[in-house]
Amino acid sequence: MGIPTYESPPPSGAQSSSEEPEPVPRPSGLFTNEAEFWLHCTPAEVARLISVFEEEVESVYPFIDVVELSSRAEQILHVMRNRRPLDMAEGLELPVTLRDIEMTKIAVATGLVIEGHGKTELSTAMAESVERQVSRISSPEVELKEIQLLTMLSIYYFHCDEDLLAWRTIGIAAREALEMGLHRRKSLFDNFKDTGSRRLATRVFWCVYVLDRRWSFGTSLSFALADRDIDPNLPEPARYARLCSKLWEAIPPFGSQSQAIPEDAVQALDLRTQDWLESIPSHLRLRHPRLGLAARSQPRLLQRLRALLYLRGNHTRISIYQHFLLSASSIMANLQRAWLVVNIAQDSVEVLVHLNATTDIYSRQQNAFNYFLLSALAVIFLSVCHAPNIFTEPCRKCFLDAVELVRGFSRHSAVSRRLWKSIRGLLPRLKSLGIQSTSADGSQGGELGVVQQQTSPVAGSTVACGPNNMPTAETMGSGSDFRELSHPVRADSGAVALWDTRTSSDMIADTDLNGSVPDMFQIRNDLLDLFDALGQGQSFPGEFGTNFYSPGETDAFNRRLQGLI
Repeated sequence: MGIPTYESPPPSGAQSSSEEPEPVPRPSGLFTNEAEFWLHCTPAEVARLISVFEEEVESVYPFIDVVELSSRAEQILHVMRNRRPLDMAEGLELPVTLRDIEMTKIAVATGLVIEGHGKTELSTAMAESVERQVSRISSPEVELKEIQLLTMLSIYYFHCDEDLLAWRTIGIAAREALEMGLHRRKSLFDNFKDTGSRRLATRVFWCVYVLDRRWSFGTSLSFALADRDIDPNLPEPARYARLCSKLWEAIPPFGSQSQAIPEDAVQALDLRTQDWLESIPSHLRLRHPRLGLAARSQPRLLQRLRALLYLRGNHTRISIYQHFLLSASSIMANLQRAWLVVNIAQDSVEVLVHLNATTDIYSRQQNAFNYFLLSALAVIFLSVCHAPNIFTEPCRKCFLDAVELVRGFSRHSAVSRRLWKSIRGLLPRLKSLGIQSTSADGSQGGELGVVQQQTSPVAGSTVACGPNNMPTAETMGSGSDFRELSHPVRADSGAVALWDTRTSSDMIADTDLNGSVPDMFQIRNDLLDLFDALGQGQSFPGEFGTNFYSPGETDAFNRRLQGLI
């Protein structure tokens, strides 16, 4: 359908003689040149890297037959080395097409990125060679393999911290799916006559749909697929994606005077979320570590799927209830709801901490799991900012655990840039308040952000989380567990704005952030400082009252933290 059998070599292909010598195996990490990699790579190594893609990606998004692709590794390598196609005359049931080679490249490139915890010169070269060929505007028709390839490329970009490219690419895949009629039952049955191909096409469409929602929530950009365009009679295996659409519709648009979701929508969305969680098969439900149900040894694939499904459920409920944390008055008027969203955030942190401590699942898919961590951190910050006397102490232990996970971030990752972008504008304002540390001998230390870390007499103590463990008068009057801070001296409200000129925009170019993100240890210290400063409201209610921030500053603070959710 518009993409012929492989007739010419890919631009990045390697030349070799027709008598192909046996390649000398070398570790994939030693290569930076793509042609050299394919020349020396063995079918077993290609199959291994494809299996990494299968375990980490295809197990969650089954839009491609990875087993078939892996079984043809030897033939695909033969084509790439000899710069000529194999056909049915050479004993193949199916010819090796250009799309087969490109899909192999992206599967291998994604495997390299996952194993290397980031993109490399080799993976970048592979992706760029495919990018030059895929989704030409002038192509007469699209085919299912092109949509599959675009979906693979989108996931590759996600694992490379290129969230915008992931969103853009899945948008192209979505439009091609519409062009093929995958969103209509009649065209689906007309174009895919046999049951097997029709099932694959259905899975491809719904994987594109789910990723379209997922990348849109991650970038706060619009969906490419509109629900009203989708045939209600289309086979639908993905109830979670429809739930995301309903949530997106309920969230007030940017710039709205009120960020609250109507009460009837809150109840309906939460009910649908819990119904979806209940519908998850028992073998895919999380064995929660808090309940002692987490087995010491679980199948790795199942454990990752269980964690992802559970955390997605938590994140959906956080998105439903987070607007209750946007002001002190809202918290006090809806204290039970506020506690609910805070407890959900702390539960997510607990699951992530256990996952990181007991497996390598978190470290291999940091981009996926850090998304949930940042969301939980934002909830804790919002709660402590607007109701420090209620939430500071109950959230302290959980916050410390989350910050320790932050230390594992790469300073060059999109996640660390998002986190730093959100907190760095707060620090100048807090410094302007005259907040200082108290050194061990009682003398005044430096200003916030440059103080020496000290250990509080109660540091390391644990505080149970939840509404049944409300802080007592003693805990509400206690000092910081991170720093011993002196009584703050409030600066003139007009002297220093919360946002300096470098951080006044909600959208900061990556070029600026690339040069300004400190190491993760410094970000960790800044997070601790920020938590301490916000939590001081419990000790100094006269200084940190409802007028501590101006309305405009409060809105800006909320926007920055909501951006992490």
